[in-house]
Amino acid sequence: MASLINIFEIADYEDIKQSLPINGASPVITTNVIDFSQPGANLYGKVDRRNEAIVPKVSNNNLLTVDGSQALGMISVEANTQVFDFVADAYNDMIDYLQSVRFRAGEYSPDSYEDEDGNTRQTFLMNLSPSGGYINPKALHSEHLDIIYDHFVKVYLGKKSRHKQINDHKDFIKMFVNYVFSDLFTNIASINLSSHIKKSLIPIECTGLVVKVAAPVVEDQVNNNQYFWRDPNFSLYVSTAHKFGFYVDKDRPWMLVANLGSRIMDSYLRARGSFLIKDTSESGKTHPGGLGHIHEYEIDSRGDGRTISTSAGPDHTHTIKNYCVKYALKELPHPHDLPTQDVFTKYYERAQLNELKELITLLHRMYSSYINQNPQNVVNFFEAGKLVKKSTFRKNVSEQEFSLALSEKNWIRFYFDLKINEEKLFLKRSKYLKILRNAQEKVLSSTKQEAVEYINEEINKRLFYLVQGPNVNKYYHNLPGPNTLKKLAEYF
Repeated sequence: MASLINIFEIADYEDIKQSLPINGASPVITTNVIDFSQPGANLYGKVDRRNEAIVPKVSNNNLLTVDGSQALGMISVEANTQVFDFVADAYNDMIDYLQSVRFRAGEYSPDSYEDEDGNTRQTFLMNLSPSGGYINPKALHSEHLDIIYDHFVKVYLGKKSRHKQINDHKDFIKMFVNYVFSDLFTNIASINLSSHIKKSLIPIECTGLVVKVAAPVVEDQVNNNQYFWRDPNFSLYVSTAHKFGFYVDKDRPWMLVANLGSRIMDSYLRARGSFLIKDTSESGKTHPGGLGHIHEYEIDSRGDGRTISTSAGPDHTHTIKNYCVKYALKELPHPHDLPTQDVFTKYYERAQLNELKELITLLHRMYSSYINQNPQNVVNFFEAGKLVKKSTFRKNVSEQEFSLALSEKNWIRFYFDLKINEEKLFLKRSKYLKILRNAQEKVLSSTKQEAVEYINEEINKRLFYLVQGPNVNKYYHNLPGPNTLKKLAEYF
């Protein structure tokens, strides 16, 4: 892809001047130095502008190695530093520009310097090369789910011989529901990806927006500050990152994070056929969905709207939110793509996509693993004064049969209760019942995904007011105990 700048033109004098050492100390430009461990900042790249949880799409067209030599899917970072294509474009231009500025700065951008202990250090800019990038959040989530399963089997089922109560998949479901709503369930991890992606266990590298440009010398923060912040070239590094639309992580200065709110990063996005914000409404035709038909659509400047006609097959309407065409048609549920997509729709998918189906699949996989390790249930009891052992073989069932253990209305209730618990959201009973009733109606009349979308929308808009709105300092943020909800399994 063609560079957005010509680095062989004369470098901006102001870029050099503002970064020159003053009386032996380099000024530090901090407008784009962000502490990503702070509340709110730790969600950067994990939620969209409407606070919906997002994860990068797995696509060979979106993720590049930072040298731009080939397109790679979001699989591994062991051999290559992987980032989104527009981030790679900005990074490559930044590095080329930085080298040009350093060349023209001459002695004002030294290759080495003397540290506080009198030792000669080489500037970290001499070794700027990508050392890490994208980490797959779904892979991390899978690892954490394995830990949850082990804790459920070894700790929860082990207490009070609860495993003796499991004879079939229905017993397993009820026992697992009791577990996730008990005080033994961890607050650190979540079952649902849309909740888990926001946990501190998921690093910002999982956003696809991060390039690590140099590995730290040591893990000690004091020495890292010496290595980076006291380097006479550090201000030049920070200001150049700002010029090309990058944040610098305060505690990990070797980590560059794409600033999606910057005009320069938006220009790189537009060069790749996307954007952050669009000020105009539009209409057009969707791309074909899985059924082969297309729709005409209308959206406003926020990317909200609906489809207004169907080219073939049963007539139906899709809701469009944030440039994302939602699922429709209960008999054959499917989405579509728009020819115009903002960054959150082109490069990410909503984490709640197919989440109810994933929940059922997960529990079925857990049950299958459990009965493979524990194929029979042996119960001891006394009969006519004699100790008798009764053995029951736990039956293996298909995922379809497993899903029939609960009705669709009860599955969506379990999902709703689980989301409330994971997000630590408190609802008045009347509000809870209203949302539940609406979600269950959507399951029966529309699609499961529409019910999931509705639940997440209702939860997210309330979470926003807990962390940023008038309820930010309310007492119920600090209620005692890891779990304040009652066990809800009995209602199944």
